[in-house]
Amino acid sequence: MPLDRDPWSRKICVYRAHGPADGHFMRDLLVSSGIPVEMRGELLSSLQGAIPLADSWPSLWVVPHNEARARSIIDSMDTAPSGAGWACGCGETNASSFGSCWACGRDRPGLGQGEDPADAA
Repeated sequence: MPLDRDPWSRKICVYRAHGPADGHFMRDLLVSSGIPVEMRGELLSSLQGAIPLADSWPSLWVVPHNEARARSIIDSMDTAPSGAGWACGCGETNASSFGSCWACGRDRPGLGQGEDPADAA
């Protein structure tokens, strides 16, 4: 297949992390939601100071047809609801900022599925 027809050759940057841990967290969140992700620049943190700080942060790239869904998931994490927590199916109450239950590890209902996490509690 010619490179210009390969959908993976036309990826879009959907997130620039603030370090390797942040990048891996967001990548894993997208992957667990069924979105294939390429992380670029995760090993550049050792060059901080030699290159601009923002250029040393990892970035997440997806194919164009996954861009809107990926940005929606990322935005839902950046705008975590404040206030009352949410109840997990295991019976534990979790802080509103938690994306998964601290006790059993289940994902917050509706997280990463296009729903507003505030409505899922």
